[in-house]
Amino acid sequence: VDAFGFFQVSGGFAMAKASDTITLSDDSEIDVDLLTLGGSGVDAFAGLNGNTSDALGLELSDVDFGLAFFNEIDGASRSFTSLRATAGQVAFTGGVDDLTVESNNLTVEINRGEGNLVADFSENA
Repeated sequence: VDAFGFFQVSGGFAMAKASDTITLSDDSEIDVDLLTLGGSGVDAFAGLNGNTSDALGLELSDVDFGLAFFNEIDGASRSFTSLRATAGQVAFTGGVDDLTVESNNLTVEINRGEGNLVADFSENA
Protein backbone atom coordinates (compact mmCIF):
# COMPACT_ATOMS: atom_id res chain seq x y z
CA VAL A 1 0.00 0.00 0.00
CA ASP A 2 1.30 3.44 -0.90
CA ALA A 3 -0.58 6.45 0.46
CA PHE A 4 0.30 9.60 -1.49
CA GLY A 5 4.00 8.69 -1.58
CA PHE A 6 4.26 9.59 2.12
CA PHE A 7 3.38 6.25 3.73
CA GLN A 8 4.22 2.82 2.32
CA VAL A 9 3.46 -0.50 4.00
CA SER A 10 3.74 -4.12 2.91
CA GLY A 11 3.31 -7.48 4.62
CA GLY A 12 0.62 -9.88 5.74
CA PHE A 13 -2.56 -8.47 7.29
CA ALA A 14 -5.77 -9.93 8.73
CA MET A 15 -8.99 -8.46 10.12
CA ALA A 16 -11.82 -10.19 11.96
CA LYS A 17 -15.07 -9.26 13.68
CA ALA A 18 -16.67 -11.56 16.28
CA SER A 19 -18.45 -11.81 19.62
CA ASP A 20 -16.73 -13.40 22.61
CA THR A 21 -16.32 -13.31 26.37
CA ILE A 22 -13.27 -11.63 27.94
CA THR A 23 -11.94 -11.57 31.47
CA LEU A 24 -11.24 -8.20 33.06
CA SER A 25 -8.51 -7.31 35.54
CA ASP A 26 -10.99 -7.72 38.45
CA ASP A 27 -11.62 -11.36 37.31
CA SER A 28 -15.13 -10.53 36.08
CA GLU A 29 -16.21 -11.69 32.63
CA ILE A 30 -18.16 -9.69 30.08
CA ASP A 31 -19.59 -10.43 26.65
CA VAL A 32 -18.12 -8.23 23.92
CA ASP A 33 -18.25 -7.50 20.23
CA LEU A 34 -14.67 -7.33 19.05
CA LEU A 35 -12.78 -6.15 16.03
CA THR A 36 -9.20 -7.33 15.56
CA LEU A 37 -6.51 -6.26 13.14
CA GLY A 38 -3.17 -8.02 12.87
CA GLY A 39 -0.04 -7.92 10.80
CA SER A 40 2.98 -10.16 10.36
CA GLY A 41 6.28 -9.52 8.62
CA VAL A 42 5.27 -5.92 7.96
CA ASP A 43 7.68 -3.30 6.61
CA ALA A 44 6.67 0.38 6.62
CA PHE A 45 8.04 3.81 5.78
CA ALA A 46 6.63 7.25 6.58
CA GLY A 47 8.33 10.29 5.13
CA LEU A 48 9.58 11.75 1.87
CA ASN A 49 10.98 9.96 -1.20
CA GLY A 50 10.32 6.44 0.08
CA ASN A 51 12.04 3.58 -1.76
CA THR A 52 14.68 5.93 -3.20
CA SER A 53 18.26 6.80 -2.23
CA ASP A 54 16.92 10.22 -1.10
CA ALA A 55 14.49 8.74 1.47
CA LEU A 56 13.93 10.89 4.57
CA GLY A 57 11.70 9.53 7.30
CA LEU A 58 10.93 6.72 9.71
CA GLU A 59 11.45 3.13 8.59
CA LEU A 60 10.11 0.05 10.41
CA SER A 61 10.99 -3.52 9.50
CA ASP A 62 9.93 -7.00 10.58
CA VAL A 63 6.85 -5.72 12.43
CA ASP A 64 4.26 -8.05 13.98
CA PHE A 65 1.20 -6.57 15.69
CA GLY A 66 -2.22 -7.34 17.05
CA LEU A 67 -4.82 -4.64 17.75
CA ALA A 68 -8.20 -5.40 19.36
CA PHE A 69 -11.23 -3.20 20.05
CA PHE A 70 -13.73 -4.67 22.56
CA ASN A 71 -17.23 -3.20 23.10
CA GLU A 72 -19.38 -4.60 25.89
CA ILE A 73 -22.65 -6.01 24.52
CA ASP A 74 -24.83 -5.65 27.63
CA GLY A 75 -24.41 -3.90 30.94
CA ALA A 76 -22.38 -0.71 31.25
CA SER A 77 -21.50 -0.58 27.51
CA ARG A 78 -17.80 -0.19 28.29
CA SER A 79 -15.05 -0.31 25.69
CA PHE A 80 -11.50 -1.63 25.83
CA THR A 81 -8.53 -1.40 23.46
CA SER A 82 -5.40 -3.56 23.42
CA LEU A 83 -2.30 -3.46 21.23
CA ARG A 84 0.88 -5.51 21.16
CA ALA A 85 3.48 -4.74 18.52
CA THR A 86 7.08 -5.75 17.96
CA ALA A 87 9.52 -4.38 15.43
CA GLY A 88 12.82 -5.93 14.46
CA GLN A 89 14.13 -2.47 13.65
CA VAL A 90 12.93 1.14 13.78
CA ALA A 91 15.25 3.72 12.22
CA PHE A 92 15.33 7.31 11.06
CA THR A 93 16.52 7.36 7.45
CA GLY A 94 18.31 10.21 5.66
CA GLY A 95 18.76 13.82 6.58
CA VAL A 96 21.93 14.38 8.57
CA ASP A 97 25.27 12.87 7.57
CA ASP A 98 26.99 10.76 10.24
CA LEU A 99 23.82 10.60 12.38
CA THR A 100 22.21 7.23 13.03
CA VAL A 101 19.05 6.85 15.08
CA GLU A 102 17.74 3.31 15.37
CA SER A 103 16.27 0.80 17.76
CA ASN A 104 16.33 -2.98 17.45
CA ASN A 105 13.79 -5.44 18.87
CA LEU A 106 11.32 -2.81 20.03
CA THR A 107 8.08 -3.90 21.77
CA VAL A 108 5.03 -1.73 22.46
CA GLU A 109 2.11 -2.91 24.62
CA ILE A 110 -0.99 -0.83 25.32
CA ASN A 111 -4.01 -2.02 27.30
CA ARG A 112 -6.70 0.64 27.87
CA GLY A 113 -10.03 0.25 29.54
CA GLU A 114 -12.73 1.90 31.59
CA GLY A 115 -12.04 3.18 35.09
CA ASN A 116 -9.46 0.91 36.71
CA LEU A 117 -10.35 -2.11 34.54
CA VAL A 118 -8.53 -3.50 31.52
CA ALA A 119 -8.72 -6.76 29.58
CA ASP A 120 -6.76 -9.49 31.37
CA PHE A 121 -4.51 -11.53 29.08
CA SER A 122 -2.49 -13.21 31.82
CA GLU A 123 -3.77 -16.72 30.91
CA ASN A 124 -2.77 -16.12 27.29
CA ALA A 125 0.75 -14.84 27.95
